[in-house]
Amino acid sequence: PRGGASTWFGGGGGGGAASGLPDPIAPLGAGLIAWWTVQQPSTLIRTGATVTSWNSHVGSYTLTAEGAPVYSANHLNDYNPAVSIDGVDDAFTMASVVGFPLGNSAGSEMFICNRDSQASADWMLSYGANSGTRAERSLYVATASQKPEASDGGSFPAYGDSLVFDDAVSIAHATYEAANTQRIYCDGNLDAVNGTKTGAYNTVGTDGMVVGRTFGSLHYGSLRIQDILIINGAVTLGQRQALESYFSELYRSTER
Repeated sequence: PRGGASTWFGGGGGGGAASGLPDPIAPLGAGLIAWWTVQQPSTLIRTGATVTSWNSHVGSYTLTAEGAPVYSANHLNDYNPAVSIDGVDDAFTMASVVGFPLGNSAGSEMFICNRDSQASADWMLSYGANSGTRAERSLYVATASQKPEASDGGSFPAYGDSLVFDDAVSIAHATYEAANTQRIYCDGNLDAVNGTKTGAYNTVGTDGMVVGRTFGSLHYGSLRIQDILIINGAVTLGQRQALESYFSELYRSTER
């Protein structure tokens, strides 16, 4: 709906997967560990337009800002809200990821954003074990291929060769499933050849979470962020499709 997508929300919702959440999200129940969303601006702690911290709408997690991320109620497509990070020194961090899916645990992360530039790699999120530039779970866009990738912290990422992030809103979704299988989707599409990988995952999760940069501040992302979801446990095909359809309509149906 033009003029603000917040009408998609019912009442309530904070602190857990409550009845006030949108229909595609509420069925996740306790599996929805954390959800940061610009559709709930009261969760963004600000000084003017500058965001100093971002509380999760679901769960009890707080991302602390680095640099000066900026919130605008009409920062995306002229009338959708977003939090902008500049690709230079803006980021968010969180010291603990207790409760997040780690190691070989099934789970997924979704990241809904708009890329401001395609000139370099854009790092969306990393959490778990810090091992140089790698993390237990991470989601990013590669410099050379400009394709979305997901890493399990080992020696390989899961490449989505045909899944291009452009300057429109993109929905990145990395899933980790049984038998150490990971899949990467962009806007609901999976690369049938390279979008699925198998391998062993790290088993520790002591180094927290970073959004918008790597551990070690080696690479940043120039992004306008709408939503971040961390989901514990397996996500069914129907759930994934419902989530992707929901966010696609929420942000794309109002594009001019």
